[in-house]
Amino acid sequence: MRVHDREPIGQALRRFKKLLIQRGVWWDIRVQSNARFIPTTQYRRKKRFKKWFKARTATLAAQQTGEQPVASLEEATVAFWKRTGKR
Repeated sequence: MRVHDREPIGQALRRFKKLLIQRGVWWDIRVQSNARFIPTTQYRRKKRFKKWFKARTATLAAQQTGEQPVASLEEATVAFWKRTGKR
């Protein structure tokens, strides 16, 4: 796209935007830019959940293989929840 001599920048931008809309590029740009953004709170929650899930899986695997002694799986679950401070 060429900018004409003495053409205001606002008018050139409007022409450029109109050109993008006509070719269908404008919608793709809007959708892609919104899809990549992840709020920091969601990122932190996801990271915390992964860490918790990994620890929980390791604990249960150790109990099933007999590396970590446990009288029953129910007692282990109660002990786990006491340790994490949830429930």
